[in-house]
Amino acid sequence: MKRSERGSNLVEFALVLFPLMLILTGVIDVGRAFHGYIVMTNAAREAARYGSRFPFDTANIPSKAFDEITNSGVASQLQNCQATFAKQADLTGQAIRVTVRCDFDPIMPFINTFTMVKD
Repeated sequence: MKRSERGSNLVEFALVLFPLMLILTGVIDVGRAFHGYIVMTNAAREAARYGSRFPFDTANIPSKAFDEITNSGVASQLQNCQATFAKQADLTGQAIRVTVRCDFDPIMPFINTFTMVKD
């Protein structure tokens, strides 16, 4: 190895390290967002299931979605969650549509918080 080539591996590593860390952080953020979306799907499903069994207990239908999100362990990455449902005069025999909206806060500092919606 020539004296002028000493340290070139370190320079190449330093140049490649930043893009690799950027890709790794992006993959982690996409995985976290997908996991949060699955939790939101389960929360909407659980609230709709509860609403189909107890259609006149309208106060607790959204709380079932919040319980599902809280018990899933992703409450730190899903923030400002809102759950709404299609309120009709008589819910018996009607489809119940539950919508869950949550803000997702990514790890990457240059990506803003965005809202995910699950019907």
